[in-house]
Amino acid sequence: MSSEIKQWQRYKLEKGQWIGLFPYGYKSIVSERFGKYNIPGEVVVIEEEKKAVEDIFLRYSQGNISLKGLQSYIHEKHNVLLHCATVHRIIVNAFYKGIMIWKGEQFPHYYPCLTTPEIFDLCQKVRENNYRDGLYDPSTDSFKKNPARKGKR
Repeated sequence: MSSEIKQWQRYKLEKGQWIGLFPYGYKSIVSERFGKYNIPGEVVVIEEEKKAVEDIFLRYSQGNISLKGLQSYIHEKHNVLLHCATVHRIIVNAFYKGIMIWKGEQFPHYYPCLTTPEIFDLCQKVRENNYRDGLYDPSTDSFKKNPARKGKR
């Protein structure tokens, strides 16, 4: 039975279909019920959430905002309250650029993308640079002052 489930999961992924809950911004419309199970039908993009996700990627790709700052910006502009961890999951989730990752493997999907691969990759570079340069302090979710600028104002 376990091997049949794994085969079914792999089959769905290779067809470009996601298995599981969709990330923020997407919603699965139930087409019918089979006993206690929902049979997923069409997947739609929630327009209000789409705009917030697009803004998250665009603002973060500029490289001058922390997750906390991004959270506040999205709350002010879109009236959407997201936790910092949710903002981080959005930024690192390749689903938004058209790639599903399942158990370390990548599969392309056919759902609408909420960002371009270029902007997504730029966000990953910004994130990696912030951690590598030691300018980002994850304990406070803020940027440290650049030591090279010490005393210069």
